[in-house]
Amino acid sequence: MYFLLSYLISSIIISILTYKFKFRYDKLPKLKIKKFGIVFTSFKRHKIKIGNAKVVQAGNLTYLKQGNELVVITNITGVLIKNEHMFFCANGEVKIIFNCNKFYRYFNVNIKSKYFCLDILKQAALIEIINNLFYLKNCKRL
Repeated sequence: MYFLLSYLISSIIISILTYKFKFRYDKLPKLKIKKFGIVFTSFKRHKIKIGNAKVVQAGNLTYLKQGNELVVITNITGVLIKNEHMFFCANGEVKIIFNCNKFYRYFNVNIKSKYFCLDILKQAALIEIINNLFYLKNCKRL
C-alpha cells in the first residue's frame, strides 16, 4: 500500500518538474539591428509572443507568417508553441529576418550623455517589435 502511494506521489512530482523545465526560458540578450533584421547571440532557451501566426520549421530555419508578413528566424531548434508564445533554443548567432527598411536608420543614432541613455530605449523598442510579431502599428515605443 505504501509502495503504491509513494510511486504515485513521485510520478506526479516528476511530471510537474519535467513540465516546468520544458517551458523555462531566459530573457533575450542585447539585440542588434542590421539592414536585414535583428541579430543576437545566445545558447539558451527564449520566449517570444507570436499570437496566432503560422509556424513552419525546416531544419534550423523557422518561418512565421501572419497575414501577409513573413518573418524568418535562423539558427534555432526545439521550437514549442504554447499559449500564443514560441519557446526556442538558440544555437549561437540568431538572425530574425524581416523588412525593417522604414526604421533601420533611426537605430543607428548614438547619443551618449550622463542624463540620457538611448541604448535602453532602443533595446525596449526592439523587444517590443519582436513581441508584437513585427506589426509596427502596435509598437508604442518604436
